[in-house]
Amino acid sequence: MGALPTDQIIRFGVFELDVRAGVLSKRGARLAVQGLPLQVLALLLEKPGNVVTRDEIRARLWPADTFVDFDHGLHNAIARLREALSDSATAPRFVETLPRRGYRFIGTVDHAPPNGQVRTTHADSGGNVSPSALEGHKPLARAHRLPPLWLWVLLVVTPLVCATAIVGVLLVRRAPANTPPTLRQITFRRGTVWNARFTPDGNSVIYGAAWDGSPIEVFEGRLDSPEGRPFGLSAADVLSISGTGELAVLLNRKRGPNGFNFHGMLARLPLTGGTPRLVMDKVEAADWGPPRPDTPLAVTYHQGGKARLEYPVGSLLYESATWLSDIRVSPKGDIVAFVEHDEPIGDSGFVRVVGSHGNRQLTHDYGSVQGLAWSPTGSEIWYTAAESGGSARSLHAVDLVGHDRMLYRVPGALRLQDVAKDGRVLFVHELIRAGILGHVPGESGERELGWLDWSIHRALSKDGTWLVFDESGDAPGGDSWTYLRATDGSAAIKLGSGTYSDLSPDGKWVAVVAGDFSGQVSLLPTGEGQSHTIRFPSFHAYGVTWLPDGKRLVLSASDAGKGSRLYLVDLDTEALRPISPEGSGTHVSPVSPDGSLVSARGADGNTWLFPIAGGTPRRVPGLQEGEGVLAWTPDGKAVYVGGIAEMESVISLVDLATGKRRGFQTVGPLDKAGLTYVSPPNFTPDGKYYAYSYNRQISELFVADGIK
Repeated sequence: MGALPTDQIIRFGVFELDVRAGVLSKRGARLAVQGLPLQVLALLLEKPGNVVTRDEIRARLWPADTFVDFDHGLHNAIARLREALSDSATAPRFVETLPRRGYRFIGTVDHAPPNGQVRTTHADSGGNVSPSALEGHKPLARAHRLPPLWLWVLLVVTPLVCATAIVGVLLVRRAPANTPPTLRQITFRRGTVWNARFTPDGNSVIYGAAWDGSPIEVFEGRLDSPEGRPFGLSAADVLSISGTGELAVLLNRKRGPNGFNFHGMLARLPLTGGTPRLVMDKVEAADWGPPRPDTPLAVTYHQGGKARLEYPVGSLLYESATWLSDIRVSPKGDIVAFVEHDEPIGDSGFVRVVGSHGNRQLTHDYGSVQGLAWSPTGSEIWYTAAESGGSARSLHAVDLVGHDRMLYRVPGALRLQDVAKDGRVLFVHELIRAGILGHVPGESGERELGWLDWSIHRALSKDGTWLVFDESGDAPGGDSWTYLRATDGSAAIKLGSGTYSDLSPDGKWVAVVAGDFSGQVSLLPTGEGQSHTIRFPSFHAYGVTWLPDGKRLVLSASDAGKGSRLYLVDLDTEALRPISPEGSGTHVSPVSPDGSLVSARGADGNTWLFPIAGGTPRRVPGLQEGEGVLAWTPDGKAVYVGGIAEMESVISLVDLATGKRRGFQTVGPLDKAGLTYVSPPNFTPDGKYYAYSYNRQISELFVADGIK
């Protein structure tokens, strides 16, 4: 659709926008909205139903010579526009956010002038909001004068009324009511359900769950009983069940370094029980192909810093620089569908297929996507995803050419598990929340420091009195917001957009990367001052940390689809210089007290100390699998180490010269039911105070009949 005429009246719902006059009205009453929010609205209305990318908005409304923080300005404009329209970021009626992409106007638009008349526009209202005027491109021709109202009624309205009445009678007589699906709850205990699959006969479900704060184990649940029977596999999860009744399970399950995926030993055993037969270590996901005497397995795992998809095992089918999940083989065995996550951290991503239909991305990029299965006919892939945070995932369907439709939506988050041959759907419904706990000045124990629905700690001031954290759940509506909060429990102060941040040594600045991981670093003042953004156009940026001099940063980033690595950023010159090789540095760790070393996990899975000035790295001794450097002792001779855990994070102190380690601290919420993630804490330099994040995911397993 072309650009709208600059003198057109556009109506949607109870609102009316006079583009040329710069006036937005609601039921005829003028609203006090002007400037950038109206310009953004006019730009979105140029092509309703289509995505207007962030780059398009920047090019149209932010001239190259304008020194304004684009992300902050756009976020404020969208927020003010939604406020005027009484719209919601989480349940939009007009303006929809597509994380990392842009925005879309989803309301019904009426371009016809009111009452069939060509409206006379105001010559001067101060609005001047037309994006067409900003670019100077040609508008469409003026609307033709419409026929008189009585003729419209005679020629159009009367036949429509008759047709509507006829269709209504037919629907009442012939069409059944659109009834909601029938739900049967399978689990009732308090905790988290991870993976679940129907047995071949469809009468039972095998699932992995962690109940009441206990470790995960495998259970069998029958559809006619509310109680699950332990299957006899602890610290394990189910990955797939073949058509011949063979289980593929993950033993010795451990969380991966990105905080979302798991890995362990892939094993197979009969559904009737027995001793597991080991297949392959470090596997993250697996699925059986169609049943045959030598039924093949599809697997995904990491090697050399890349995620590999093999089908069958040993035959490379696809490779990614990020991570893959939810792999499912088609009923015919000729296609593998999976979720490809577009960043090495987080669960944003899209559905991709590889096989007889080629290598194709089927959906757009979602803020969260977890759970995937083939439809009963094999013509569609069903999956659960959300545009922004993962606490509002819904069930979708997409066919092999990319036609997408919504299947089922409820409050809370869905995570698809399986689809039976008869069309019944197995899914998890969960309530998810991330919070922050800290041992801070004035507290004998720990204080809750979280704020909205997805609070993640990032930095703690040297004296433990200030906390930097971000919110990236549903509350920001697809954005990520960085906050500063006094640890005495005072209200949080919103600093601006951004995530994976760090507090400067003098406490005056917070360095952040963009929530969409685009190549930019912003400096947000904690008090007086103006924010400043440094852009690296071809990069994706994942996190930052300050050097002790307060003049340089270490940045985790990847350039043009290459592997992530660490870079040194000079804030005066904005120059960028590599520190570590590719594949080393998805996560940024603190810099040594003298500013000479920074640690990162290498492509080999080990943690290394990289000289910032250049030179030969050395391996950090004494670390266990999954551990990384959390902080340095003031003398730089030892480091605090730990890793992501599900219930408790165990912190140790490691001597860098000898590799000797001793226990230092164990942290974790007292209520462990539903805990899925406990992060390593931030410490003050003296190790006295700390803060850490945790995630609680309360799940219930359901079977739904009637979703189509």
